[in-house]
Amino acid sequence: MTSAAIFIIDNNQVNLSTLRALLAHDGCELTVTEDAATATEVLTANPTFDVILLNMAARGIDAIAMCRQIRTNLLTSGIPIILISAYHSDTAEIQRGLDAGADGYLTQPIEETALRAWMKAALRISRLRRELAEVANGETVSARELVEHFRKLAHAINNPLQAVYAAADLLSLEVGENEGAQELIDDILTDAERVARLVADAGIRARQHAKLARRAAQS
Repeated sequence: MTSAAIFIIDNNQVNLSTLRALLAHDGCELTVTEDAATATEVLTANPTFDVILLNMAARGIDAIAMCRQIRTNLLTSGIPIILISAYHSDTAEIQRGLDAGADGYLTQPIEETALRAWMKAALRISRLRRELAEVANGETVSARELVEHFRKLAHAINNPLQAVYAAADLLSLEVGENEGAQELIDDILTDAERVARLVADAGIRARQHAKLARRAAQS
């Protein structure tokens, strides 16, 4: 895994020991805070972390509120957030975190394979975000260009998502009654559905923006 700047918001010492052992071994630069106030201060001073790991069960930290705060701040809104949940079965709380802006989740005890998989995915998102930001720096686009961009984006994403749906359904048949595997497949389908909804919503908002821009130009 490529070295990266990781911000950990957690006060579970077992988690912290595990994360330090696994991530420091990969050469990652770790910043750890154990309370919400300090987390806010750190992010305000340094909004350039590659990934944020946030424990949903950390004492004194409202993880849902923290997710929303990170996402509504323009400087930190693009940083991938990985939640750490106490129980895989706590799907309602996990979904609340995802709806608040988190990108994925791990369950305790933290497994090395799962951690590395999520970190690899999050770092890809982080690198892509920075590359796009550099390309877009200083550029302006018209409302029509914005709508066309999202039309192409929807097409580019929905095609592979269909392949993901089909592959997940086939895999479900292959694994049969393996509950652990079926849970992972369900997670894949849930995340794919979430991506599809986000893309659709972005397209709708782009069209709404175009309509408002046309009305403003005509007035």
